[in-house]
Amino acid sequence: MKTHEGNANRSQVITVIYKLIIATMENPNQAKGIQDEIILLSEETDRNYWANRLGVSSEALKSAVRATRCITLHQITAYLSQQKKNLSVPNS
Repeated sequence: MKTHEGNANRSQVITVIYKLIIATMENPNQAKGIQDEIILLSEETDRNYWANRLGVSSEALKSAVRATRCITLHQITAYLSQQKKNLSVPNS
């Protein structure tokens, strides 16, 4: 299972890098502002670091990565913020 997770994370990193390269080629001026951190979950210490940094459980972090199919900090924090808003809105 660890091998599969590791391969999936490598694949995600390669996809993110590929997208950044394409974005840079299409719009070189925009690329100057792209500096997003990548969240890796393959090692327990990495999962714990990011979960603590974001104030969520490691399970919630893994769920966010699965739901967004993304590993960039910006996308994950946006998703977690939206989930938090959805939970705090009272049902009428």
